[in-house]
Amino acid sequence: MNEEQLEIERLKTRVRELEAEVNTLRTTTFKDETQDSGGAPSILGLKSMFIHLDDKNVVRNTNKSMLALLKMKKEEAVGKTLAEIDKFHFAPGILSMLLGESKKSGKTAMKTVEYEEADENGKEEKKVLEIKATVQDGYSQVLIDDIADEVLIKDLFSRFVAPEVIDTMMSMKEEDWRRPNRREMTVMFADIRKFVETTENMDPIDVKTMIDEYLELGLNIIWKAGGTVDKVIGDAIMALFGAPVWREDHALLAINTSVSIQKAFEQLRRKWELQGKPSPTLGISINTGEMMVGNIGAKRFLNYTVLGREVNLASRINEIAEGGMVVIGQNTLKRIELEQQKFANTITHPIRIRSHGKIKAKGFDDLIQTYYIKY
Repeated sequence: MNEEQLEIERLKTRVRELEAEVNTLRTTTFKDETQDSGGAPSILGLKSMFIHLDDKNVVRNTNKSMLALLKMKKEEAVGKTLAEIDKFHFAPGILSMLLGESKKSGKTAMKTVEYEEADENGKEEKKVLEIKATVQDGYSQVLIDDIADEVLIKDLFSRFVAPEVIDTMMSMKEEDWRRPNRREMTVMFADIRKFVETTENMDPIDVKTMIDEYLELGLNIIWKAGGTVDKVIGDAIMALFGAPVWREDHALLAINTSVSIQKAFEQLRRKWELQGKPSPTLGISINTGEMMVGNIGAKRFLNYTVLGREVNLASRINEIAEGGMVVIGQNTLKRIELEQQKFANTITHPIRIRSHGKIKAKGFDDLIQTYYIKY
């Protein structure tokens, strides 16, 4: 072999070495964000599972969480073609399909897969995986995130809170939103006075329209304020403040929200009067105290709600809340006296409080002093 041939062989060897270096760089590009130890966990405390492949669709790198999903050891996966390992029982061939789509479109291909799998105790658990596949310059990457908790939170809470609250919950990685707990918070009841009596002779479609307008108004004010809609029963609304996301100013928040609802409802009443419809009034009650809060009910019918005697008291106070009034319990008065000093800048309506007499409530030995908000 002459000198020229030797030089050609040396150049070929160097080219192969450079190709190997480039491949190593490609397959470790995302190492920092997908490492199994020492890396920051992603949302909800979960980490991405990944596979990196070369231009021949051979697995060059993966991590422990992906191997656990594949039910393989590293030596069983690395060096194999994608077709040899792409055999998930819940969606066989899905990785190859998504990589094919990405190669064809030049964009990341994504699919969400849901399935059920028994845990170590034999209990069926819902699994939700978000799978993303990308092909670039012939090299490929697959990322899989377990988003079951994220989906569960949306399923459980999207009916009760605004999307912004859902986003906040997603960012609170250490919180177990499925776990009930006890905490001090504030509950509100709003009820249209004598609505059935004043509308019983109306066309059902007109009655529905009135209810819909009132609920649209009330619920949107609650959600905009960051409150939680517990339930709607006919023309009654029950709302929570201070859960699921804790708010230290929960009592002030409830009062601000209630006054806003009353002012908006008064405008709605005037509209109904101009339309020749009945114009009933709205009574609102508020109470503060320790309550148990959580998702309660049957598996197919869960409701995020509160339980406790302070809740019962709020309902009892609502019975004496006359139309146009916001009536509060003594605990709420004590709480807002503290909150006003700390959260003066959050007060959206001047708060003037007047006595509204005492009531006898089940579960309480003494008469309960009540107050109303003058606005």
